[in-house]
Amino acid sequence: MISPVGKQNKANGFTFVIVLVAIVIVALLAERAIVFNSQRIKRDNEAELIYRGMAMQRAIASYYHAGSPKKYLPRSLDDLVVDPRFAHRRHLRTRYKDPITNSEWGILTGMDGGIAGVYSKSSDLPLKQGRFPLTLAHFEGAVHYADWRFEYKPTVTSPLPPRTGLRPPVSTPN
Repeated sequence: MISPVGKQNKANGFTFVIVLVAIVIVALLAERAIVFNSQRIKRDNEAELIYRGMAMQRAIASYYHAGSPKKYLPRSLDDLVVDPRFAHRRHLRTRYKDPITNSEWGILTGMDGGIAGVYSKSSDLPLKQGRFPLTLAHFEGAVHYADWRFEYKPTVTSPLPPRTGLRPPVSTPN
């Protein structure tokens, strides 16, 4: 005959196994949630990097074109927030930080020594590898965030005079 104490010990052992299985399941779900949340944060930071980088690129273009007739690139990122050439001209609302590193941007220097663009200094692998807008197609397949370069390249005006509508002489065969 089994004593009531023996039945209680078997039931406690079964309950202990059930509790261990529940702890393992909760731990696995928590790990999945952490991985999912970290990837979501990384995707949000990538989207913010694209937004801020394109804003910086547009601000550099705006600065360049505002300086008429002599056009040159800004010498400092602060010049985009408060243009020293004008009393109340702003090309950028605020001086953004790189959202991936939460620090200063890397600077791309232009032909005239000014700032032509910015890039992230992060060497991490981007999650986004494709399906970029056409203007950012060169980001596809990038190995590092540092390869995502937001650069404004001024178009070089031709030194030739404008066309007058006259056709060049046609050569006739001999």
